[in-house]
This record gives sequence, C-alpha cells and structure tokens, in this order.
Amino acid sequence: MTYRRFLVVLILVTFATGCNQKEKKEDSSWRTKKLAIENQVHNTLLAIEEEQGWNLLFNGKNLEGWHLYNKPDSTSYSAWEVKDGAIYCNATDESKVFGDLITDHSFENYELVFEWQMALRGNGGVFINVQEAPEFSATYVTGPEYQLLEPAHSDTNTPKKRPGCLWGIAPQINTVEAKPTGQWNSAKIIQNNGKIAFYLNGKLTASADLNSPEWQKQLSESNFANNPNFGKATKGKIEEAIQANHIMLFMKGEKDQPMCGFSAQVVQILNSYGVDYESCNVLEDWDLREGIKTYSSWPTIPQLYVGGRFVGGCDITMEMHRKGELEQVLR
Repeated sequence: MTYRRFLVVLILVTFATGCNQKEKKEDSSWRTKKLAIENQVHNTLLAIEEEQGWNLLFNGKNLEGWHLYNKPDSTSYSAWEVKDGAIYCNATDESKVFGDLITDHSFENYELVFEWQMALRGNGGVFINVQEAPEFSATYVTGPEYQLLEPAHSDTNTPKKRPGCLWGIAPQINTVEAKPTGQWNSAKIIQNNGKIAFYLNGKLTASADLNSPEWQKQLSESNFANNPNFGKATKGKIEEAIQANHIMLFMKGEKDQPMCGFSAQVVQILNSYGVDYESCNVLEDWDLREGIKTYSSWPTIPQLYVGGRFVGGCDITMEMHRKGELEQVLR
C-alpha cells in the first residue's frame, strides 16, 4: 500500500504533499528543514525533497488543486485568496462566498506537513478524511479536526479545544502552546492504515486508531455520539461509496447516459433486474479513475461492487448474467 507524504506552508495555510515509498531518515528531514529555512524557500521543493518524493499541494500563486466543499463552481468567488504566497481567508468581505476549502484529490495513507498562523483570537481547523457529498452539509460532519487556534482565543482554556488536539474528542497528549499572531506554527498530520498522529511545533498532541474500539468509545462519549458518519472513513471516496451502497457501479458516464459501450452493457443488465444501485462517473475525477483500478487490482472500467465486494468488470458481469448467477448476487 502506498504511503503518501505531504508538506504545507500557510499564511492562513499553505499545503504541499508528497508520495514516497522509501523511509525518510530523521537526520535527512531536519537537514531538509534547515536548508528550507536558511534559503527561505516556500511553495517550492528543494532537490532533496523531490528525491524523497514530496509533492506540493499549493503552488503559492493560485488555488489550483483546491475547491469549496460541495461548491466547486463557486471557488473563484470565495473568501479564500492567495496573498503573499499563502492561502488566506478574507473573512471581512461579505460579498464573497464562504465555505471550507478542500483538495481536489483524496488521500489515504499520508504525512502532511504545514505551517500556519491566525489572526488575533482566530479559530480554524484542518479536517481529515472528509467525505464530500450533498448529504453531508459540512466538512465537520464526517472529518475529525486538527484544531488551529490563536492563543488569545478563549478556547485555549478548554482542554479538548486547544491547538493541535483532536477537537472535541481528546486533549493534547503533550502540552504545547501555539504562537501568537504574526508568528508561524509548524504542524504535521500522519495517517497510516487508520492510525493518526497530530504534531504541533514538534510535539505530539494527538493520537488515535480510527479502526479501534477505543476510538468508538471516545466518539460515544463526545458531542459526535449522535453523528453516525463522523470519523468512520479512512480510505477516501472509493471506500465510502462502496460501503454506503449495496450495489455500486464505477463507470464512464452516468447510469442514465453511459459514455462507453462496456459501461452501457452493465447498466442495461442491472436495469433488467430492476434493482436499486448507485453509479460513479470516473471521467469526472482522474484520481478516482486510476484509484479504483488500484483498489480492486483490476485494470478496466466499469467495475461492479455488491455488498462491499468486487464482482467484476463488464465481461465477468455479462458472463454471470448469461449463466443466471448474477441475480442471486444482486439480491
């Protein structure tokens, strides 16, 4: 399974990501950071960072690769701007469209590193494993939050709302103070097979295993106890879609307007049984189009899933239909 690494530098927030299958030694990491500081390099990868497999999430110039949650068409009119090489939220302009800013691509196993600072008494957060869908009104409905907080904010005195903590779930593991307005904080978020760790200014502040009974117990004792969708996803859009729908078809086009003959054949077969199913158009998301192939270890599209299990592509689906085996699987 690929382990992805991310870097970020923010004035409100600036992101960078990377994918590296090699282990990064601690001394190399500190040397890279030292070189970056000495050369004041922001939103640009050093040669050593490229060798380690890092990629930028933010280019320092515009919001390419980002969009408003559930409002992608409104991103260019949003309160999020690029200012002095950083992503900045202009909260005072009421003519702007407000909302959370999220990456175009989804990630599973990763290391995200970023720098941030807030306005006086500012309050914000970085949400992970967010599921973007019309039925989810906001990022916090599904995604756990790494708290961003300026020290003068009153929430600094509330243990489960302090900077760097898992907001509303657990206090800081190690006490760490955020730096005030005008100074940069360093942060890191690591997720590997559902195990997460948060760091603030070099110290571990939160840790959890999202697949563990302990995590479920923490949720049951929090304000998220009545939210069945919170903190469940660890594998991004693909896993969420498969688990949420008994019959899920990843295809080219929509089920009422297929964009390839193979997808059209599977849609026709499913329609012949009169079953309810959901479809996902992989042509709208390149990462999804390639990611579903990696997820299933199957090289072609369409792909049919029933009850969370991969059934097959067009040829297998047609063969099962011809032999009378598919109906029992679908039921």
